[in-house]
Amino acid sequence: MADLAYTIAGNVLDKLGSLAYEEVSLAWGMKDDLNKLKLITLALQEVLPDAETKQEERPTLKTWVVELKDTFHDAVDVLDEFECELLRRKVVKQYASFGRKVHRFFSHSNPIVYCFSVAHRIREIRERLDEIDKNMEKFQLIKIAPNVDQSVRETHSFVNLLDVIGRDCEKGEILDMVLKDQAQESDNQILVISVIGIGGLGKTTLIKSVYNDDKIGEKFDLKIWVCVSLDFNVSKIVKDILTDTTEDSLMWKFDLIRIWMALRILPSPKNKEELEEIGESCCVELCNRSFFQADHGEDYFGLNQEFRVHDLIHNLACSITQNECSIVNSNDDRMIFDTVRYLRIVINEINLTKLSKLKKLKSIHVNSDKDEKDEVVQLFLSTCISTFKHLRVFDLSKLSIEVLPSSIGTMKQLRYLNLRENEKIKRLPNSICKLQSLQTLILDGCVELEEIPDDIGSLVSLRTLMLTTKQSFLCYGSLKSLRFLYINSCDNLKVLSNDSINCTTLRTLAIGDCAKLNLASEFSNKNVQLSLQTFVIFSLPETTDLPQWLEQAAKTLRNLRIEDCSKLTRLPEWLPKLISLEKLEIICCRNLLSLPDGMEGLTSLTHLVIENCNALKERCKREVGPDWHKIAHVPNLSIG
Repeated sequence: MADLAYTIAGNVLDKLGSLAYEEVSLAWGMKDDLNKLKLITLALQEVLPDAETKQEERPTLKTWVVELKDTFHDAVDVLDEFECELLRRKVVKQYASFGRKVHRFFSHSNPIVYCFSVAHRIREIRERLDEIDKNMEKFQLIKIAPNVDQSVRETHSFVNLLDVIGRDCEKGEILDMVLKDQAQESDNQILVISVIGIGGLGKTTLIKSVYNDDKIGEKFDLKIWVCVSLDFNVSKIVKDILTDTTEDSLMWKFDLIRIWMALRILPSPKNKEELEEIGESCCVELCNRSFFQADHGEDYFGLNQEFRVHDLIHNLACSITQNECSIVNSNDDRMIFDTVRYLRIVINEINLTKLSKLKKLKSIHVNSDKDEKDEVVQLFLSTCISTFKHLRVFDLSKLSIEVLPSSIGTMKQLRYLNLRENEKIKRLPNSICKLQSLQTLILDGCVELEEIPDDIGSLVSLRTLMLTTKQSFLCYGSLKSLRFLYINSCDNLKVLSNDSINCTTLRTLAIGDCAKLNLASEFSNKNVQLSLQTFVIFSLPETTDLPQWLEQAAKTLRNLRIEDCSKLTRLPEWLPKLISLEKLEIICCRNLLSLPDGMEGLTSLTHLVIENCNALKERCKREVGPDWHKIAHVPNLSIG
């Protein structure tokens, strides 16, 4: 519990340390209160590691930690609301030239009254922390510096088979030693196999391939991967072993990282790191420690990767968060604690009556039995929107919602909204564009959605957009924070807007299942330098060439996947200009006849996959194919 309080305290300090808060605190006359809040938060945070070690044996201390954590949560809520107001003013200023229409759309209460209200709530929280600080004296807590992770190389068990080249003999020898008849061994003998060599020879990759071999899975009911660093801590290793269990449920890494971002539980960015990159690192760390086990299916450069998590790990997480998490099923007659902040619930009339007292909720995942009446669903949604003022995560996927209430625009602190596979929804209220804090908007699989709102460009914080729409021309305005765009199953789509093409913040673009879209017709503004790192296209039957604007990402593009584009007969001559390209995958492009000249100049290319492309396969045949010399330098090749 105390370690969670430590993290939340860090969120408070991060906000108070931002330049925007420093500037506005002066303008709004709150500098002294915010500085005092910062100092007392820092002082309380320093004793939390000591409280963590002592609270289980001292119930009064445990109660003190809970009260402190709740106050930190409330502080984050107030500061987030403050941040929302800053974003609102930024949007009004940006679109001021549009006149009164925009001003009315983003209108707010009297700014003087609002400023006074925020200042009063901040002062109230500071006074609560002062009282908690006084009560701390009786516990005699000491300041302890948090553990700082050492920069050591940790590994996990996942391996891309393309990384394993020319080690079949060594792999076979190790498998023979591990799998040999145990009757030949003495009763007390434990087999230890050492693989020794200088760094960079591929020792870890070799052992990964053994670990993931089907024969190992058949031989042993339970297996575990543990990374032992130079800091050989037996206690830590044993804990890692105990946390590794059989897998029951699947989580999609993509969604998980965006939810972490919305709840702000990721470490603060350093050295211009992207939040999504930090989330990826956290997933790797959880795999290292055996909390997650990566699923080895097709992952599209990690975009589609899933993790397996055993119920034991879930139960462990719930025990740590105590009464803050709850799962309520359709026939569940239990009441929900008013301390709950993270909720998964099934829509029905009985559960509807349990929502009114949940004032602290931060995240809700709503499920449906599919046979619930539409009026019950609408009342459930309206109740959620009116009750949960500090909601950050709103998961409404697969509910078959017909209408999203226009009151959704009042959820100022919402950062994650998932409407995936709501197959009946036709329109979104334009009020959704008031959600200036929204980071993730998921609309893919909404097959009846006629269009996206005109003012969607007002979502100044939006980093991830996934959509399905009936529009033939896609225009989403200037989303200046956008990092990830996924366009899927847009059957009428023929043209991408210039906003899609010229978005300089975009890192990942994936387009698929768009029957009428021909990317070859898209032209670029050569004055715009893109920052695209991953580009994936699949099931685009009308596309005859890669889009010309992709050349504008020549210095940044690292991953390129082309799949099931039946009219694609050639790759552009400028493809060898993609000097940063590391991974190229060409799948099921049966009419693609050759690779462009100059491919041998792609010295950063380390992985090349060609599958189900018969003509290209023949031209790239090892040593004898006419295109072999273009790819002979690539260390990891898979052609089949």
